[in-house]
Amino acid sequence: MSVEPYGYGYFWFRHHKDGSTFIACRDEEDGYWYMPGVGHPISNITRNATLLGRVPRVTDAGASIDQ
Repeated sequence: MSVEPYGYGYFWFRHHKDGSTFIACRDEEDGYWYMPGVGHPISNITRNATLLGRVPRVTDAGASIDQ
């Protein structure tokens, strides 16, 4: 399954109906989108929300949060 152009990791989205923002994760094993606290993939996420961009993986000081 191709995950382009998103890649894997955490991304910000804006919901179309109410304008709220939320974070979803693109799983590296199955390529599906997941939301924190929801135990099943969200198959229609881009139909109901706009992708805003990748969640930064560094602190304000520039250190990686992955270590």
